[in-house]
This record gives sequence, C-alpha cells and structure tokens, in this order.
Amino acid sequence: MSIKINKLEENLSKKSNINNFEFKYLEDGVYIQINNNTGNEISLSDVLEEINRKQIKEYDLEAIVNAISGAKSNFVRFAPKQDEILIDEEVLIDISEDKMYGYVTLLPPDGGKNIEFDEFVNKVKEKIKYGLDYEKLKEIFENKVYNEKICIAQGKKPVEGKDGYIKWYFNIKNEHKPKILKDGSVDYRNLNIINNVKKGQLLAEKIPATNGEDGITVTGEIIPSIKGKEAFLKVGKNVVLSENGNAAYALKDGQVMYRNGKIVVYEVYEIAGNVDNSTGNISFNGTVRIKGNVITGFYVKAMSDIEINGVVEGAIVESNGNIIVKRGIQGYHKGKLISRGNIYTKFIENSDIYANLNVHAEAIMHSKVISGNNIEVNGRKGLIVGGVCKAKNEIKAKTIGSPMGTVTVLEVGIDTELKLKHTELKNKINETKSNLEKVDNTIKLFTRLAKNNNLPDKKRELLVKIIDSRQFLTNQLETLKKQLISIEEKMKAQTNGKIKVEKEIFPGVKITIGNSVMFIREKLGPCTFMNVDGEIKITSFE
Repeated sequence: MSIKINKLEENLSKKSNINNFEFKYLEDGVYIQINNNTGNEISLSDVLEEINRKQIKEYDLEAIVNAISGAKSNFVRFAPKQDEILIDEEVLIDISEDKMYGYVTLLPPDGGKNIEFDEFVNKVKEKIKYGLDYEKLKEIFENKVYNEKICIAQGKKPVEGKDGYIKWYFNIKNEHKPKILKDGSVDYRNLNIINNVKKGQLLAEKIPATNGEDGITVTGEIIPSIKGKEAFLKVGKNVVLSENGNAAYALKDGQVMYRNGKIVVYEVYEIAGNVDNSTGNISFNGTVRIKGNVITGFYVKAMSDIEINGVVEGAIVESNGNIIVKRGIQGYHKGKLISRGNIYTKFIENSDIYANLNVHAEAIMHSKVISGNNIEVNGRKGLIVGGVCKAKNEIKAKTIGSPMGTVTVLEVGIDTELKLKHTELKNKINETKSNLEKVDNTIKLFTRLAKNNNLPDKKRELLVKIIDSRQFLTNQLETLKKQLISIEEKMKAQTNGKIKVEKEIFPGVKITIGNSVMFIREKLGPCTFMNVDGEIKITSFE
C-alpha cells in the first residue's frame, strides 16, 4: 500500500499525542523521548505495551523508569542499536461474552502502511456476520479514531412468545357483593350471579400462544426463541369444543359455570310457586329457580346454584354452588342451608347456615352460621344477635349483641373444616380406645381359660386373631394421635382473623380469635378485634 508522507506524519502525531512518548532509532541505540508539554501522566504499562508491539529487544527497564519519572533527561537510551520494526495500521475485533456485541479498535501505524477501507471492512466481516453498523465503521476509518474500543455491531435478542390465554364470554368468578341502596338497604333481588346462556352460544375462546422471534448473535448464530405456554380449554357437561379445539359452545340452554377447571352448563329447573306438597322435595342436577317459598319439612338439592324469590322456612336447602334467598330464612330451629359457594339472603333467623365461601345478610338472629371465608352483615340493620357465627377470616357487622346482654358467640381465625376434622379424630380415638378395652377383656378371659385347659381349639384360633386385631388397633390409635397433634398445631397457628364492628357491640358477646378468648363487659363503639401475639387487641374500625 502506498502512503503519502503527510498522512503518515499525521498518524504519528496522533499516536504521540495519545501516548506522550516516542521511540527514536539512532546509530548507537534506541531512545525514548518523553513529551512533558501535555501535562498528562505517562503509564509504564503503556510504554511496555508499545515496546512489545515494536518488538524492541534487550531494553533497560531502569532507564525507562528514570525517563518517565524525570529523574534524568527526557531523552534516554534504553536499548541497544536495532532495526525498527515497521507496524502497519491494525484492526482488533472483540466479541462480548454473550456474542451480542461486536467491538473494533483501530491501532495506528508506526512506520508501516495504512489499511484500505475495503480491507478494513472485510477484516471486520470475517468475525462479525450480523448487525454491523457500516456508518460507524466509516466514521472510525475516516476520522482515524485510534486506540478506542468502539461498538460497531449489535445482535438481536430473541423475543419470547406470548402465553396463550382463554377469552371468556361469561363471568367466571364466584363472588358477588350485594349492592347497598341509597336508603341503606341491601338489594338481594338483583345479584346477577346466574350466567344464563342459550344453546349454541360461544362461551370461551382459546387464544393460542405465539412462537416468538429467534435472535441472532453478531457472529451469525441463531438464538432460538421460547414459545409461549399454551392455555388449556376443558369442557364438561352440556359444552362442546369446536373442531380445532379453540372454542367452547353451549349444547343446551342453562346456566354456565367454570368449575374444577372445566366449563359446564347446568340446565335450569324452574318452580312457579312454592316447594310444598304440590311439588314434593326437589333434587336436580343443575340450577334450581323457585319463585315462591320453601315450606317447612321439605328439601331442595341442586348441583349448581339455587335461587329462591321468597322465604326458606324450616326446610333444608343444599347446593354445590351459590344459594340466593331474596326475602330471608326463618328456620324455626329446623331450617338448614348448606352451600359450597356463597349464601346471599335478606335475613337469617333460627337457622343453621354452612357456606364454603362467604355469607352475606342484613341481619343474623339466634342462628348458627359457619363460613369458610367471611361473614358480612350490612344494610340498614347490619345486626348479629344471639347464636354462633364462625368465619375463617373475618366477621363484619354494624351492631353485634343487644342492650339486654343477649349471649352472642363470634369466632374467627380457625378453619372450620380443620375443627371438624379435629372433632372427628377425637371421636375416632375414643372409639378405638373403647374397642381396645373390649379386646383386652376378651384376651384376659381366653388366657384364663387356656391356663385351666378349658379353651377349645377353635377358641385358641380365635384368640390368635384377636391378638392380631389388637396390634392393628394399637397401630391405628398411634396414627390417629399423631394426626390429632398435627391438626392441633395447625389450629394454634391460626390467629389472623378479624372482627369488625361498624357501629356498636354490647356486653354478652364472646369473641374467639384463634385460641384466644375475650368477653365484652361494656358497650363499645366502632372498633376492630384482632389477635396480636396470642392476645385479642381492640383497635379502631377499619
């Protein structure tokens, strides 16, 4: 390559300005000349790096140090006479560890030739195959930007595919709060809980996951993208999938629900009047709507929701979904409602109520109410008086108890299912102990007869079996005791429940949170009861 003299001088000048020193090859040796005019500090490592680059042999390190420190002249001989190695303009190419960035460092010539632009580009392209910034390369080359590591290529990161999802055409949530009207009453007539659908109606649509986009490194290697996760659309009774499996349609008119990971449509059974002698008991594998009342002595059971426009008397109503009683429950100490969802009603009086989720009412009087989540009593009255109310998480009411000191028991912070399991285990333990005692008495009798040789062979065989059954009962008792201890430990740890009183709470109320108990001795205003470090504390109403 031909190089003009003035261009070479320009490059040498640039290098000199950067390094603040220069090597001179004279008749008696190689000299280093320090440029003190720049005011910049000279690094020994820079000097040694340049010596290595120029392949200078047998250099005197002490002489170099003295020259840099200024202990002697700024023009010092540090190596014997030798021919200067002429160095061409060089290109260094670096690739980041993740191969997503490419860098170029242009090194100045030292007595050698300049590189041509095409050659400069070709050298870069030997290693960098993607994302090359040609304008940046041209800028570095034309401006002779030396000794700077500059990013001139960037790879493309892979784009992850989006997860698939289900687009629902009905409300899949199983919780609804009744609307409080302007006059303070609660609207239990228009809960809009039941999702009615027609045959052939689109219920849900599966939006497929996307594949994403592959990435590529600056060296040209493909980085595979990760496909999004597919959603699953499962259907149950009275629902069918489209041919491609991406849409679900109703096969019949009824109520659509999302239950146990599947879409199902329950047919609706409507009763125009009361559940009484004219209808008999009702048991239906779907949704039941009753426009009248449920009369004392009858029962209604449904696999899905039950909606009653009137009153439930001393009857049994059991549902795998929600139970909605728009007027109220007057149980006459016989009424019982059991729901695996929520229970919504105007009032509850002299009844037993069990809900896996929430119980919403405007008044609860002299009843036993157990909720797997919350009990919320609001509206104009918002009253809980008499009876027992138990909730796993929270009980909220305006007024609790009465000025006459009516005994009212509230309990939160204990899983009712856990408590039932605790009771069942204790009963099983007592039963097993009783059976063991009977077995032991039988063994004692047979053993006494055997000593007197009054035990026939058949009785001897029976004795062996009885002894074996005793071992079985003993093992069973140990297992039951361990299970009981485990449940009791879990019950001790449950202290997170709250009782919220919006207006007032009266003496006669017993509060249990976890294993802690408090009796209300005086009337209190708005407040919240919670368990703090094993003790019930009273704080402001939240």
